[in-house]
Amino acid sequence: MSVNPGKHELLDDVLAEAAPSGFRSDLLDRVLGEARHQRVRRARNRAFASTALVAVLIALAARLLPSHKELPFPNADPLLVHSQPLNPAVLVATQPQTLLLVHSTESSVAMVQTSPSEQFFSFIGDTELFAMLGGRPAVLVCRGLMDCDLVLVNPKDRNGFPIR
Repeated sequence: MSVNPGKHELLDDVLAEAAPSGFRSDLLDRVLGEARHQRVRRARNRAFASTALVAVLIALAARLLPSHKELPFPNADPLLVHSQPLNPAVLVATQPQTLLLVHSTESSVAMVQTSPSEQFFSFIGDTELFAMLGGRPAVLVCRGLMDCDLVLVNPKDRNGFPIR
């Protein structure tokens, strides 16, 4: 907030009389140009600073990471090849006639025949199931035609009970 409200009006009157006609627009263009120049300079300085930071981090990492030292070559002639035979213990080889074949006859093979599963169990209905419970309270909860669960109401029966 300005202390003297008429101050800007007086400046406008003085500039209007004494200043050339394009002075105000030229002044505004110069101020905006200087602001752009400072913004570009700040961006360039930030880029230089980040580049310098990356370079310092790379140099620091290069100093702190272990360096790989090359092993010195022996003084032997590099065009001369030295070789020696391998130890026979490290070689892998196959031997003929090491695979034993098993010959079988019909009398030595036992035939196993399975029976159909219907003989081992039979399906019971709801009445037979409740009859096996021997009068214990239970509920049959069905979520579909073939998806049912038997829930025993008495908590003592949930751990098991003898079937009669």
